[in-house]
Formats: sequence, structure tokens, C-alpha cells
Amino acid sequence: MKAYPFNIALVLALTISVPSYAGIAGSVAFATGNPTALSQDGKSRILQSGKKILSGDTITTVGGLLQIRFTDGSFMSLDQNSKLKIDRYNYQGKVDGKEKQILSLVKGGFRTVTGIIGKKHRDNYQ
Repeated sequence: MKAYPFNIALVLALTISVPSYAGIAGSVAFATGNPTALSQDGKSRILQSGKKILSGDTITTVGGLLQIRFTDGSFMSLDQNSKLKIDRYNYQGKVDGKEKQILSLVKGGFRTVTGIIGKKHRDNYQ
């Protein structure tokens, strides 16, 4: 059997891992000081403008401020010396009842403006 280039390309396309964006909760809109995110797997990273925030992250601000724009359009501003756990976040770009935002403020303060999740499914915004 003769191998055609498009067959090889198809096999490669099906076997190459495509990154999953399902775990992205949002991104840093503004940061001062050295806020950090601790991921579920225990890896710590410094958060700067444009950096991704993931579902499961624990965000800590020490001597600085952090503003997060979530993928559903909600916006959050964390005060200095705050700690926020993003317990669960799911928004796939459409309102289908599966969207959820559950956050735990461990320490400090924040201000927020709700996005689609809080407006369309109040029970899923906690």
C-alpha cells in the first residue's frame, strides 16, 4: 500500500497533544508587588499582567494588589495581604448550565463585579 503525505499528516495531527484550556479561569489584568499563584500540583509562580490564572490556584498578595479578569467577564481586585483559593472554575464560552465559579477568601479582602456566571446562574457563583 502506497503511503500518501496527507495520511502521515493526519496521523501526526491526531497523535500530537493539543493543550487544554478548560482549566484557565482568567488572567492578570494588573499586579503590583509580587503576587503569587500556587497550583494544585504545588508549583508556585509569580503573577504579572497577562499571566493565566487556573482553576485550583491559590493566589496570595503580599504588599501589592492584583486584579483578575475571569473568562466569563467577571472582574476581581484583591487587596494587599490577601489569600484567595479558586476552588472550582468552569466556563467554556457559553451558557449551558455547566458554568461554575466557587472561590474561598482565606484572608484579606476583595471587590468583584460578576460576569456571566453570576448573572445567569447565581447558584453556581459562590
